[in-house]
Amino acid sequence: MNNREDGTIYLWDLGKFSNRYYIIKDLLDRYFETNEIPVLTENEDPFWDPPEPLLIGYGFLKLLGLAYLMDTPNDLILVGDNGACGTLKVNLIPTDESGTKNLGKEMDEEGEIIDDP
Repeated sequence: MNNREDGTIYLWDLGKFSNRYYIIKDLLDRYFETNEIPVLTENEDPFWDPPEPLLIGYGFLKLLGLAYLMDTPNDLILVGDNGACGTLKVNLIPTDESGTKNLGKEMDEEGEIIDDP
């Protein structure tokens, strides 16, 4: 469904389309009976949907840097059905169990290197 008022496009499955079709038909009948456009809230509007997550592609990241307690900033290329569809900036930072201490920074300050993780 293409909502031209706010420029959003929704992908409806057959069940949702059938449900919305009958709601729209009832609203149209109500308009013809009263000759007034019904005032609807967002939740009652059959042409509005709350934002839903949509899978656009996959990105792949190796976790080997975490084994050596290294920060690993990367720009992941997201790959979808039609090839590359975007990039995602990520940075994996090794921390302790509570997530408060940056273990990679501590290793750099102490000058230690992990040979065998």
